[in-house]
Amino acid sequence: CLVSVEMCIRDCGNLVLFFFQAEDGIRDFCLSRGLGDVYKRQIQMNYESLSSLFGWIYFTAWSISFYGQLYENWRLKHVKGYSLDFQTYNFTGFLFYCIYNTVGYQDHSAGVGIVSLADVAFAWHAIFITTLTSVQVLYYPKGDNKVSHTCKVLTLVFWGLPITYILLTNVLGLIQPTAYLNLWILLGYIKLCISFIKYTPQAYFCLLYTSPSPRDRQKSRMPSSA
Repeated sequence: CLVSVEMCIRDCGNLVLFFFQAEDGIRDFCLSRGLGDVYKRQIQMNYESLSSLFGWIYFTAWSISFYGQLYENWRLKHVKGYSLDFQTYNFTGFLFYCIYNTVGYQDHSAGVGIVSLADVAFAWHAIFITTLTSVQVLYYPKGDNKVSHTCKVLTLVFWGLPITYILLTNVLGLIQPTAYLNLWILLGYIKLCISFIKYTPQAYFCLLYTSPSPRDRQKSRMPSSA
């Protein structure tokens, strides 16, 4: 949009025309739009590029880390040294995280904050690999390995919270979702809680199955996730 301003200089009898190039979409009065705004936009673009780069580095590093345990289970053809509590927490956590990121990426009004494509890709990849590991756990011999009662109770709580929330809000209409707590935010909090506790049983298994004897290490194994 070209804006022309006519100014008459009476002393010289000349007519001076000034032409200003306005930015697209800017029609409101603004006190100052100088080079500072241009620099700010450049800095913002640089931050966005760095954020995207680090996001994909995060996706690559964490995604590669999943394959060690998957390969180890396939190589040994058993999961005797792999914590089933860890696997149970992992599946629940990544499933909720996948829903959280997918909804947040598609619906910016969901209240989950900024979700990038790298976050969505990581969540879907994580639940895919975790599902494959779950199939290995169901198929390969487990020995005396089993899910603990504590893990069963906590998993029921983790699944019961969103189900109860849906019943109270969407089915019965007893409470209304708020900007600070809706179903998606609740799933995110559950995933955060699982992230804090899920490594404890696997760390215990790493200590339990560590042995200086090569013969014992053939019977049991140090999980690769150690």
